[in-house]
Amino acid sequence: MTINFFNMICFVLAFSAFVKVFFGLFYHDKLYDFARKSYSQEKMSLPVKVLMIYAFMLLITVWIGTIFFYEKHGWILTSFLTIASLKSVSLFFNWKKASTKFLMFINTNYHKLWAIDVFVGVLGLTFLALGLFLY
Repeated sequence: MTINFFNMICFVLAFSAFVKVFFGLFYHDKLYDFARKSYSQEKMSLPVKVLMIYAFMLLITVWIGTIFFYEKHGWILTSFLTIASLKSVSLFFNWKKASTKFLMFINTNYHKLWAIDVFVGVLGLTFLALGLFLY
């Protein structure tokens, strides 16, 4: 198996998802207490800014890969990351509204947070499979 641009992006996404799932499942309360603190601030906290930069860097990277390192099924990853980036754009430009909404979701949907963590794990496995078998 040779590693190409899209394999690398898939593996980065899978690793990121697995890290999130690990903390979401094994340190659930601490993770979401940290999220509460981050999203309850008037301005974006440093961890949120770092995650936002990470999201935009992945988006730019996948588009560079799509334009300059064409892969037959690269559009799958590019489309997914472009659509997923809309959340980051919304958060960036509507911090007060989006952070308030997310904070309310964390406070009122404790049981759904577990389901989201499991869903992120499935996404991680999907990225891993894409990296291993498609690209």
